[in-house]
Amino acid sequence: MADDDKLSKIDKITIPADSVNITGLSKDKIFRFSLSSFVESGVTVVSDNQLRIMVKISANSSRTIQYDLNSITFTNKPDNLTVRIDNASQIAITIEGLDKTIENITSADISASVDLTNVTAGSRTVNVTFTAPEGVVVKTAATVTLTITDSNATTGTTTAGTTAASNN
Repeated sequence: MADDDKLSKIDKITIPADSVNITGLSKDKIFRFSLSSFVESGVTVVSDNQLRIMVKISANSSRTIQYDLNSITFTNKPDNLTVRIDNASQIAITIEGLDKTIENITSADISASVDLTNVTAGSRTVNVTFTAPEGVVVKTAATVTLTITDSNATTGTTTAGTTAASNN
């Protein structure tokens, strides 16, 4: 027991984060603590003094989905440039995350963009940057080939190609 002054100052009992070290765990683990170890001297825990924290370890999974290249947005595009994607209409991308996180992910949940800073007219192969929801990682490094036409110029160049590589 403790005096009323000490009790009135307690609104929570904090277990330091480093007390629950999950580094290197490959299976579930229960951490057990005596609450008496985390209260100030002179305070006695009178109810259940044991705290159990269950940590569940889940492995990441991956799956492949089709991404519609027409969904790519172009950032930093000068007004005088017209951009055409010369690739097939879709590419396969691999996503990774916990099973329950990625099982319902569709291409609509992922955004893709191409930065056109300092790009000039002609045929260009550029990197695609993917943004996925929290807990999901796009493992595919993709490029697209663009034909960029300058409305202030008289000609443009056309070529085609697609690449997608897994970043493992």
